[in-house]
Amino acid sequence: MMDPDVRRNRKSSSNFCKYCKRKGHSEDGCFKKKESQDKFFCTENQGSNRLAEMKGLESSNVETVTRERPAEFLIDSAATTHICNQKDLFSNLKQIYPTEVLVGERDSSAKDVGIGDIKFTILGIKGKVEINLKNVLYVTKIRRNLICGAQIDIVGNYIEWGRDKMIIHDSRKEYMFSVNRVDKLYIVYGYPTKYEDKFKLIALISNLKLDFVHGRFCHVNIPLIQSMSKNNSVKGIEHLSKSKVENCVNYKIAKSTRSSLMKNYAYRRTTRRCLDRVHCDLWGPAPVTSIDGNRYFLSISDDYSRKVDVYIIKSKDQVFDCFKKYLAKVERELNSNIKCMRSDNGLEFCHKEFENFLTKLGIKMERTSLYIPEENGVAEKFNQTAMDGVRAMLHDSDLQPNFWAEALLTFVHAKDRCEHKLTSPLTPIEIWSGFKPSIRHFRIFGSLSYVHIPKIKRNKLQPRAKLGILVGYSLRTKGYRIFLPNENKVIETIHVYIDESKKGVRSLFGKNKQYEYAKFNLYSVNEFEDLDDSNRAKLLDKLSPLNIEDWTRKEYTKTRSKQMYVYYCPPSSKTKLKSLNEVRKYCKENKMTFEPEKFSFKATTKYTDANQSSKNDSRSEEGSNSNEIYKTLEYECYNSEFPKTFEDTQRSKDKEKWDFAMREELNMMKTRKVWE
Repeated sequence: MMDPDVRRNRKSSSNFCKYCKRKGHSEDGCFKKKESQDKFFCTENQGSNRLAEMKGLESSNVETVTRERPAEFLIDSAATTHICNQKDLFSNLKQIYPTEVLVGERDSSAKDVGIGDIKFTILGIKGKVEINLKNVLYVTKIRRNLICGAQIDIVGNYIEWGRDKMIIHDSRKEYMFSVNRVDKLYIVYGYPTKYEDKFKLIALISNLKLDFVHGRFCHVNIPLIQSMSKNNSVKGIEHLSKSKVENCVNYKIAKSTRSSLMKNYAYRRTTRRCLDRVHCDLWGPAPVTSIDGNRYFLSISDDYSRKVDVYIIKSKDQVFDCFKKYLAKVERELNSNIKCMRSDNGLEFCHKEFENFLTKLGIKMERTSLYIPEENGVAEKFNQTAMDGVRAMLHDSDLQPNFWAEALLTFVHAKDRCEHKLTSPLTPIEIWSGFKPSIRHFRIFGSLSYVHIPKIKRNKLQPRAKLGILVGYSLRTKGYRIFLPNENKVIETIHVYIDESKKGVRSLFGKNKQYEYAKFNLYSVNEFEDLDDSNRAKLLDKLSPLNIEDWTRKEYTKTRSKQMYVYYCPPSSKTKLKSLNEVRKYCKENKMTFEPEKFSFKATTKYTDANQSSKNDSRSEEGSNSNEIYKTLEYECYNSEFPKTFEDTQRSKDKEKWDFAMREELNMMKTRKVWE
């Protein structure tokens, strides 16, 4: 029986790994060799040619590599020169007389047959590092390629060991590359420079790495990624470059923003005197018309003094005429000429007639860029400030929104007498006219007013004043603008007492009617016509339909009057509606659709002297409903001819009445089941 020790020795001697220099396995089954290969190459099953990750090296940064195995060099501190056994790695190999070279094994030597230079590339953490080895001996019988460690020190480089790797620094002590330790050997894997085009290696340049990280983070802000790398917030981006990502087209397209304008653009003044530049802008259309039927206003601001003039207009085509009025007024006031006008690209400013007018007068035209209203910031800012003030004034006074024009003129009157950031401590009026303005005449907008009635318009028993609401200051005279609700008009007078402690709307209409008076009737004729189709349909859905056939229309005469009057009575109601406004109010209160075209308050019959005596004897202005209806029917019976056919009823002036009577008769027959 054989000795087990002998048998073990035979097995170990037959299985000796030349790669890791260990016994017990062959080179084909060496785990260290397989691990080393898997660390630098991808497997065949993955079907992709890419480099595996080195320590601190990300494989995704290499686009395309070859399946060819890189050259291996051992850094040997005991070697006295560089040695290589691969002839194809040399760039300028020269044949020399063969000499013997001692190798590591005892009593062994090899012969060198040439000498030359070798250039190869190392893929490190900072990218591609090119190594140039000079005076390398070509030895065919040596097993491994060697890099002389002493030569690295001789050329001025520095070597540092630590944490299973060798770090090489250049003469300035800057990092070049590092070599990992594999089973007590420091192996450098290099790609020959002459095969670089063939292998198509992509160097790990820092800004490309930032591009990859930027894409992986779903194109978030670059400063955020750089901050995360600096603070070590996450793992994997410790060695991120500080360069910017300038080639990310998707980032630029998706996150494009407007160019920033200069700060406080509206608060810069570049002119030296009044009328050097004026800023124009048109505001509107307003959601409601003013009490004069206007829906726009034109604001013209002087750049130097910041004085503003406002023109209330009905349509955009009046802008040109308003500017000519402003031009004539200010040039006469200041004895100077307008030199420049700035506006937006609205057609009310850019039409040919306007441009020819400015060109003829030598006025420079300045336009804003498309969709950049900030370039006309002086006028735009005023419009915003003015409308903020108008809303506050209307809310405080409880006036209807259609008083916005009166509130705007009042606001401009006060605004011109307030100092500006650029004019402080002077006010625009003082810069414009040279005189310090007085505000002793200022009163609270919407206050209760007592307007004096001249003697010529009253008798000795009538009151001397009538109540009104303050809505502004006189435009051409010294006084105030007062709205008279009973007369539905605005007057200008100086003979008025204003009680600022009381609100005009609340004093005249009380708290119960305050809401109805203060809020504009959204269902009025003008507003309903201004709605688009979708909003009009939504509004009609909320309102119940109005059936004019169920309403009663009557005509009557008043005592001591020779005119015929008309009123409507809603169904199941004794309310008399004697005007279109009363009908509109009734429809609003009962949530009914207001259709003004169905109501006619024009009398269809004429007053005659034949029925005057009977009406004066039987009716008075406050007569009963029965007498009114009776007299009206009596008048119609004696002054009308009954139609004989259906066609005659359709041609009759009382067509609606005949249609209502016929429809009522048919419904009655249907109810009583006249036909079965």
